[in-house]
Amino acid sequence: MSNIIITNQFISLFLKKACFSSHSLEVVRPFPMLNSITIYFPGKNLINIFTSNNSNTNDLIHTKTMRTSIRILGTGASACSYKHIPSAQVFNIGRNYYMVDCGETASLWFSRFDINICRLRKIFITHMHADHYLGLPGIIYTMDLLGATHLQVYGPVGLKSAIDPMLCLYGNKLRMEVEMIELKVGVSEMISFDDRLTVYSLPLVHTVPCIGYKFVQTDQGLEVPDKLILEHDLSDKDIESLEKGHRVGKLQPDQICVRHNQFNYAYLSDTRYCPELVPLISGCDVIYHETSFLKADASRAENTLHSTTWQAAEIAQAANVGTLFIGHYSRRYCFAKHILAFLNQAKDVFPYTMAANEGMEFDLRKGREVRYIFKTKMHELLCS
Repeated sequence: MSNIIITNQFISLFLKKACFSSHSLEVVRPFPMLNSITIYFPGKNLINIFTSNNSNTNDLIHTKTMRTSIRILGTGASACSYKHIPSAQVFNIGRNYYMVDCGETASLWFSRFDINICRLRKIFITHMHADHYLGLPGIIYTMDLLGATHLQVYGPVGLKSAIDPMLCLYGNKLRMEVEMIELKVGVSEMISFDDRLTVYSLPLVHTVPCIGYKFVQTDQGLEVPDKLILEHDLSDKDIESLEKGHRVGKLQPDQICVRHNQFNYAYLSDTRYCPELVPLISGCDVIYHETSFLKADASRAENTLHSTTWQAAEIAQAANVGTLFIGHYSRRYCFAKHILAFLNQAKDVFPYTMAANEGMEFDLRKGREVRYIFKTKMHELLCS
């Protein structure tokens, strides 16, 4: 694979030619036979564009609405930095949202990325370090103000005692029901099941009780194409009924819906290197594994019960996963200077690695053929 640094001038011309102003960029997963083009621009985000030797880059780029995806809200470790905010990710499954970790400023990014916060159903907290749960009060208050009625929050013992005092500062009694569910640590078991998503706990090892999560899509993987939504003037309720396999008027799900792969996704943050996780996540389409440190800082990772790029890639390789996302970057590293080091160290062991960054949205409909897009005013974001 070749990595090519491309200048801002090229990006401007490239986006202008591709007719981007505020559309979606979609990129296929990096296969060994594909060339990797790394587009980097100082002070902005990073994009990997993967093109085959005999294809045109523009052929891989088009706009698309995704309704089975995950949005990366935060990839930073501990304190916020200029480049990164604390950990947070949001699943979109048929316009129903599920969140894993909830670092501070999370509610802001719901608005920034036009995520309907009132359709947030469940939040899964890995552990009670502030950078993984301080965004909860803001999420809860915002949902309550906007008329949401119910939210489930899962996490280790200590969740209630940490959050309840913050909610008392609200001043008004919450109208929304907030159900907090404290989980066993050190075991793998099913902890949540509904019509969209089944969630299993995973045992992680950190300085405080910590839980990883494996998310398995429960529904049938049906999706109503945008064109047919407009053609039949379907409401959100109609779309949800069809995607659950129910008839709407004369419309039959098997006639109007397309079927995609049901995804499974594992989230592993924060943890030391844990080979015992391999059988629990074996064959996952995608895993997100923390990489707080580069390989050279392995001793520091061991002392703080975190992982390095090399260790995350070894877990992905051993588990035969489809794609590895790395993140939870320590602020000791300058993202602009070290991002290729993070990527290259992981790819030396597991070539199907992507460096997660704030704003990325990953398409989960293709199973192991995962793809990602940026979806927020590309031209302004890249070229300002």
